[in-house]
Amino acid sequence: MVVRLMSHGDLLLPDSPPELTVHEADPRKGGRRLVPEDPAHVMEEPGGVGQERRALGIVHVVQEVLSVLVPLFCCLGEPADGGVLVLGDVSSQKVQLAEGGFHNHNPAWRTYKYSGKRKEKLVADEETMQKIITALENESIKYETYFKLIIATGMRRGECCGLKWSDIDYEQNNIHIQRNVVKITGEDIIVKDTKTAAGDRYVYFSPEMESLLKEYYQECVWQADAYEDRKLIADDFVFRKHDSREPMTPSTFTWRFKLILKKNGLPEKLNVHSLRHSNASLLIANGADVATVAGLLGHSQPSTTLDIYTHAFDKNKKAASEALQRGLDI
Repeated sequence: MVVRLMSHGDLLLPDSPPELTVHEADPRKGGRRLVPEDPAHVMEEPGGVGQERRALGIVHVVQEVLSVLVPLFCCLGEPADGGVLVLGDVSSQKVQLAEGGFHNHNPAWRTYKYSGKRKEKLVADEETMQKIITALENESIKYETYFKLIIATGMRRGECCGLKWSDIDYEQNNIHIQRNVVKITGEDIIVKDTKTAAGDRYVYFSPEMESLLKEYYQECVWQADAYEDRKLIADDFVFRKHDSREPMTPSTFTWRFKLILKKNGLPEKLNVHSLRHSNASLLIANGADVATVAGLLGHSQPSTTLDIYTHAFDKNKKAASEALQRGLDI
């Protein structure tokens, strides 16, 4: 399979590609490359000596490009309709290129992202979480409801800001998360879909949380009537700006949470997202499997959950090993 480089940048597969031959690469670089047997397929035979030298230079560049693209196309398979092959993530072909013998090295090695040692997430232990919950009970019902919802469900702060009253189902005791609120400095509030497709999900709340939500709802009904002279509707945001139908911004809650921590002598290194991490860690500590935790958090893959919360699963390893050995009496 050979590609022809067109001026407009498309990569086309001709109906009758020229034969390919293997040429040894520069020993200083190592590896092999596939190039056309006849350079005339790349460009027409030049007329003069000067043109010929320039042409050979261009052919050399094309050969360098083909040395990577040809084996890549072999791995990608057939082109789309019209003969145009749409490239995706080049780095995903690294194994086929190396193992297929096209190169003795990975030509996409520069696309790797070396993150180094993963920074441990800020997580509140169960005792600290209880202190936070106690502190929230001295705040206004709006802030108490917001932060307790994140603690109970593990939703992201933008997802919590994007909730509407219509998303809450008291019969099933669940909340449908389907929006995310984003605010960029100097721009209007953006209400968009969840971070990932898996982010569109259902989370569940307890009878205690149900009572708090209903109490907060009555407060919102009163505010809509007193300050806006209207009735609260199901399409209203649960957490909205005063005298407005716009949702509150996540940064407002970030700032408020820092004040709550400082006022109550709680660890100030924690943040709103720490509540989400703490929810996940406590779920894992209580025996929830990784697929369940991933579903509740809105992760696309359980591997993401494992990667982020390795520390939490590690704490269960010793207990699991001891239980197995007791059961086998060894």
